[in-house]
Amino acid sequence: MSLWSSNRARVATLALGSVTGLASGERVAAQVVRGVVTEKTTNAPLDGVVLSVLDPRDSVVVQVLSNDGGGFEIRLPSIGMYTIDVKRIGVKRVRLTPFAVGEGETKRLDISLEPVPAVLSSVNITGRTSCVRNPQANAKTAALWEDARAALTAAVITRSLTVGDDSVMLFQRKLDVDSWKVLSENRQKVSASIDHPFKSLPAEVLSVGGYVTVNQDGSTDYYAPDADVLLSDTFLADHCFKIQPGTFEHTGYVGLAFQPVKERKKPDIKGVLWMDAKTNQLRTLEFTYNWLPNELRPADFGGTVSFFRLPGGRWIVRSWRIRMPEFGYHRAGFLNRSASPVLVRIAEEGGAVPLNSLLHQSGNVQGTVVLDTVSNRPIAGITVALDGTEDSTRTAADGTFELSFIPPGSYTIVLRHPALDSLGIQHLVRTVEVEAGKIQTMKITFPSNDELAARMCNGAQVDFKHRSIIRFIVLDQAGQPLRKTPAVFWRIPLNGDGKPVLDSATAYDVTLDATGGFLGCGLGDDEIVRIEGLTDANNATPPWAENLRARSGAIGWHVVKIGKKR
Repeated sequence: MSLWSSNRARVATLALGSVTGLASGERVAAQVVRGVVTEKTTNAPLDGVVLSVLDPRDSVVVQVLSNDGGGFEIRLPSIGMYTIDVKRIGVKRVRLTPFAVGEGETKRLDISLEPVPAVLSSVNITGRTSCVRNPQANAKTAALWEDARAALTAAVITRSLTVGDDSVMLFQRKLDVDSWKVLSENRQKVSASIDHPFKSLPAEVLSVGGYVTVNQDGSTDYYAPDADVLLSDTFLADHCFKIQPGTFEHTGYVGLAFQPVKERKKPDIKGVLWMDAKTNQLRTLEFTYNWLPNELRPADFGGTVSFFRLPGGRWIVRSWRIRMPEFGYHRAGFLNRSASPVLVRIAEEGGAVPLNSLLHQSGNVQGTVVLDTVSNRPIAGITVALDGTEDSTRTAADGTFELSFIPPGSYTIVLRHPALDSLGIQHLVRTVEVEAGKIQTMKITFPSNDELAARMCNGAQVDFKHRSIIRFIVLDQAGQPLRKTPAVFWRIPLNGDGKPVLDSATAYDVTLDATGGFLGCGLGDDEIVRIEGLTDANNATPPWAENLRARSGAIGWHVVKIGKKR
């Protein structure tokens, strides 16, 4: 018995797209809006912010992305009234007050955006959630859709930027039906823009014709959505959405699941847009078909599209894959064949942007954090971050770290650790210059006690043989810091017998800082220190005090909990 296949699989999604831009002779509009986008709390520039210019009818006129320095330039096609919708992952979406632009006018418009914490990790999914027609119909799906849309829109805008083409690796495979082993494979590098390595059919065409079409010659076409399709009103109208909890394969992710609405009868897709629960960033699109020819189980066939954030806030499709069935007929002899088609092979097609193409546009910072230059003992669990950015990592057991795909520029290396936070140290600084296509290697030495003392105590030297540094942290009865509150700090010397000499005690009026803290520098092992609250006329805060015997050679913190029995 032999197998003979009469079907061929064709994937329109793998048609290569080109980068669009202004032709050299095209006349550009004379009305210009320029500005810089920054984060409100830090005043740091924000790259990759999506700025959508809307006319009075709320139609999108033009869209741009802010660059590495947060700057943007928008060329408007005509005079008139406009407003700008501004969104990026990690900041609140805002719509600016409408403004007028006259003929030939250049308008300055700086924008400050308020940061928001990643909320996806706190999304509580209980029971069976309903599938809503509009992802913005309820707060939970709206939160995911806003950040997914920001990344998808940035991917669409990225294609309009003038960038050089680079190679893209395409592959075609045939898989065994039972074991899914690769039977054959063909790979080739082609020249295509990494910003748009594949494209889909228009959303309106897919809505009318479906995502699976059987042709007159018996072949079958399978389609997948690109960013344009996912953002279209047509796709939103054809599908409903709901929250999808992370699975074992998607630990740390939260998904925005979609499926065709009940009344839709065309072959369609259902799937999940997976988001990182900590950073809100879009990671992958996974989908399957809801119908396949010859009553084949559709759950085994579909595709995956992975998204990647380039330096400067641009987004691209990093890789994609689609699996499709191939049908044929069983033959027993020359003339006899099975009456109905059967699954004979699995076709898999896809591609990826080579890693070196991404590295050519970004830099890499790697190194080791050690305790001191003498012992070179590595320190694990230290967070190494680039100040003012979302890029951070933690040192491994051997003290090593790596920050990949960093946009070129000058950065401040920040070390963070809960112990440093408790000591009130915001960051420990080192500057690094990141260049495209290069790796910066460094050894970072954790500061010594003398360096920490100089930083914490305004340059003062501390004799750690006999003295110490203690940061007191005062918490109220609810466990919250007692912020900006007056207190009294006592230093009481001890006599030769180790008893306090009250007549020689010295009192200092102090004020707790915004974190409920007070720093005591140069505290001796021959004294007792005491911090206590002032009498509250309104009795809003109960009386509190804490005594402590300082120990030499230490830098530490001590937590005072109001209401604790003494």
